[in-house]
Amino acid sequence: MPQAAHLQMVKVSPGLLLRSTSSNNKKREDESFENFMSKITHLYMNNKNIDDVGDTFRHCSRLQVLYLYENKLTSVPDLSANSNLTHLYLQQNNITRICGLERLVSLEKLFLSKNKISVLEGMECQKNLRELHIDHQRLAAGEEIIVDPRSTQSLRSLRNLDISGSSLSCLEGLVHLTSLEHLDLSSNRLTNESELLNYLSQTTTLKDLSIAGNPLSKISRMNEKIILSARTLGMDNINIQYLFLRNPRWKRNLSLTSKIY
Repeated sequence: MPQAAHLQMVKVSPGLLLRSTSSNNKKREDESFENFMSKITHLYMNNKNIDDVGDTFRHCSRLQVLYLYENKLTSVPDLSANSNLTHLYLQQNNITRICGLERLVSLEKLFLSKNKISVLEGMECQKNLRELHIDHQRLAAGEEIIVDPRSTQSLRSLRNLDISGSSLSCLEGLVHLTSLEHLDLSSNRLTNESELLNYLSQTTTLKDLSIAGNPLSKISRMNEKIILSARTLGMDNINIQYLFLRNPRWKRNLSLTSKIY
């Protein structure tokens, strides 16, 4: 049988950078590369087999949105010169560790899905982060993702967290994330009912929660227990009305627009 074609890895060159800008941005013939790149706010470098970035982005001081998903990166690129970055897309690479984000103090959305990250860490400076996707990490058999509470303690602005499908077995690292609105814990290894209910009792803004595919999701009357612990969560109208009959005091707190699945 013929061998599959070998995909050549790509190192970022000035030419590739120029081709990765918006079609609305055109470099003038008399304009230097450095000056042109200093004005760029968006770079579209997804799905290019990139495995080496180096200090590629050192001239992109105004960069706000960087698409680097579906490449072959094994580490977070050097973004020390990009403090204006607000959106970073690094999903579907081979990244094994979160590091080098110290200068990204303006970051609002971070996508790290489908990498090889075993520890949620290195995010002590992301105080403005609102959305984090770290789901479906490609970990070795028996390995699970661990959440470092030193990082989550700084994520006070986080509203949306997707950590599904990563063999998570403990919620201890999420204890500081009490302002979440959307939390996806599905397809993990969560078994501790009291740990989940205790965490939910501390939340004040949660609207959507997914625990499907966890062992604890099969516990009898688990949905009712969750609703009674998380005051801002509701199910469908029938179940909510059933709970009202038994617990009228919850009627003031439950949101009919909330979801649990």
